[in-house]
Amino acid sequence: RRQAIHVPDRHVVGRVIADGKPLAGAIVSLRSETSQSTLNVRAQSGPDGRFEFFGVREGTLTLTARVPSYLDSDAVTFELLGSPARQSVDIELMRGEPRAVRVVDAKGAPIAGATLIASCGGNVKSRSVTNAEGGADVALRSDGAACEIYVLPKEGSIAIERVEGTEPLVIRVPEGASSLRLALKTEAGEVFSDMSVLMRIDGVVIPPAIARLIANRGFLLVTNEEGNIALQHIPPGTYEFWPYRTSAEGQVLYATAGEFACPISMKVLTGENNATVRFRAR
Repeated sequence: RRQAIHVPDRHVVGRVIADGKPLAGAIVSLRSETSQSTLNVRAQSGPDGRFEFFGVREGTLTLTARVPSYLDSDAVTFELLGSPARQSVDIELMRGEPRAVRVVDAKGAPIAGATLIASCGGNVKSRSVTNAEGGADVALRSDGAACEIYVLPKEGSIAIERVEGTEPLVIRVPEGASSLRLALKTEAGEVFSDMSVLMRIDGVVIPPAIARLIANRGFLLVTNEEGNIALQHIPPGTYEFWPYRTSAEGQVLYATAGEFACPISMKVLTGENNATVRFRAR
């Protein structure tokens, strides 16, 4: 009996550049996505800033790079299908400006050990953790780009702060006094499993790159085998959702979320909240 084994033959190369010069020691991540699965691999840039990935499979690919004392790079997304089988991509890093941040709870008490994620233009730029007094320095872009800081306390809940000016920030985290179980089904009762959703909380859209980081903090925005999304220890507010299948679709939705009506919108109240959304077949 003959069995065909398909070996990936794509080749991705490039350089990491900072301050106009090649940068060694950067960790470069390659995320490849097909309709069946997602794969993440890493490489390190050499003395000349170069990196290489061999045996890359076809599909939608996303490259990012990070190294201490620099902001994370913007994500570079492209498709590698058919011919040619080789793609060359340069990734540029920039230094950040620290911003003093203090995180407190709804009563004004400092929150220690909270994770802070800085995002600019939908790209993750830096991460930090608050000290015993709730303080942290968050690295941000210095060119005036629109940025947000996402705060995730160990005990649950989330706060999102748009960054303006240069003054120190005090971010107050609302109590995570709510939960939401959202079921996605057809009118016939069939479930939508492994379906991702773009989420907007009180007018702020969570970028897909941030959603991947907060998935293990009670914000897994992918339906399970029963077609459900379960969010625990979330603050009350207005929650909106756009379903999608691929990362490319998610990025398009994120870029255009303010231009179209949201298909799923609900007011989440204190306590348990349950909702079932049924979609009509086209």
